[in-house]
Amino acid sequence: MGGRPVTLLDGDLVRKHLSSELGFSKEHRDINIRRIGYVASEITKNGGIAVCAPIAPYEATRKAVRQMIEPFGGFVLVHAATSLEVCETARPQRLYAKARAGIVKNSPGSRSVRSANRCRSRD
Repeated sequence: MGGRPVTLLDGDLVRKHLSSELGFSKEHRDINIRRIGYVASEITKNGGIAVCAPIAPYEATRKAVRQMIEPFGGFVLVHAATSLEVCETARPQRLYAKARAGIVKNSPGSRSVRSANRCRSRD
């Protein structure tokens, strides 16, 4: 990458440190993803590369973030389709198990609908 700094914006860590007041409603998910997009656009604008790893279930929000970042550099969307069972075992916070038990409402991937993903890259 030509010596450019790379920053990982992990969805769980961003939620913990920048969006801890948010829940998992559609409105709160959109706010969280837009915050991640803003940070990524600042990193990109300053010559870095941002690798963002949130759960972004809504196409309109993904499109808005793409539009926020593309003026400063490339944007590549990657969709990883993973079963709920795999997610439950992979997440140390046990978020999915808590959602299945009804403790956490609107947990990402548990009952919400993900809008269709049309993956493509733009240079």
